[in-house]
Amino acid sequence: MNRSFVVVSVGLRIVCTVLVVGFLMTSVAWAGSAGDDPVGYKEGFFIKSADSPFQLKVQGRVQSRFTYEGVEGIDKGADDQANFAIQRARLKISGSAWDKKVTYKFQTDYGQGAVVLKDFYVDYALNKGFHIRTGQWKRPFSRQQITSSGKQELVDRAITDAAFGAGRDLGVAIHNNYEESPGVEWALGIFNGTGDKPVFSASQFTNVPDRLNPTLVARVGYNYGGIDGYSEADFSGGPLRFALGTSVLKNFDSDDSGDASMLAEVDAIVKVQGLSLSGGFYTSFDADNALDGKGFHVQMGYLISNKYQPVVRYGLIDPDGDGNNTSEIALGLSVYFHKHNLKWQTDVASKRGEDVSISDGDTIVRSQLQLAF
Repeated sequence: MNRSFVVVSVGLRIVCTVLVVGFLMTSVAWAGSAGDDPVGYKEGFFIKSADSPFQLKVQGRVQSRFTYEGVEGIDKGADDQANFAIQRARLKISGSAWDKKVTYKFQTDYGQGAVVLKDFYVDYALNKGFHIRTGQWKRPFSRQQITSSGKQELVDRAITDAAFGAGRDLGVAIHNNYEESPGVEWALGIFNGTGDKPVFSASQFTNVPDRLNPTLVARVGYNYGGIDGYSEADFSGGPLRFALGTSVLKNFDSDDSGDASMLAEVDAIVKVQGLSLSGGFYTSFDADNALDGKGFHVQMGYLISNKYQPVVRYGLIDPDGDGNNTSEIALGLSVYFHKHNLKWQTDVASKRGEDVSISDGDTIVRSQLQLAF
């Protein structure tokens, strides 16, 4: 019985895979140069109709990564770690339903041996400059976090990203389509405050708390020159473009868990003639509104022949506000075969604490191939 069940299960998966691949190949075959094709490919496989509010786009992304980490420095071989991993394996479905003003996004991740819901939200556009969104997605805090992990210049984000509260959560927000970098962008949302990671509670895994925390997040920014402010690397070239932004995240601790705190940050990205420069400065405050942490990162890359890009980044965090710093310096090379859709990235990073000697610390070497469609 068990063997039969496994055979049937595998067979069904193969059939489903064949059907999906067949659909995608048919979509590509039908895609033409006309912009009104009902099926085809444009930054994802799509099905649409000019007369129907129902539209569908399917996208995917996989990151295959090798990581070497010298836990106590590159000369401490006994504690070295090395592995291959599917760092991310994303499936994204988006589109509209019932009304073209009602859009949705659904994204799951199959990487690192687990299946996780990343995004699922509904967005309603009352007009071009006023949207209401509810569901699960990235809180509008920090440019580098809002920028997709698939549109980074280095293999992954800076050390400041995890240190200062960025990430996904469940909630509701009003905004003006800020992720598309309008001239002036803004967003204001309220979230559970517990993030998107499930915990084991009442004999089941859930990411829904008994009582929201709640967390208020606000962001405002300015974009100049038609810049795409949430994609690193300057593929467009041309004259000066830049984006400035600032965000505030306030935890109110209504459940008396002791998590009352506030985060604030400012960020920017500049692009000009293939040169890209970006960075952010972050602060955190305790329940008494006293400064208890700060950090920053700055990153620079230069695109050569629209294909090769050397990148350098420096980051520093002072998590306790007492000078016990941790720093990161990273050097990398990205090779873009089809911009961010097909690229190979390699970087070397050194992380050091204040009391770590020059020969110690963590040395990390990463090499990653990304395919996105």
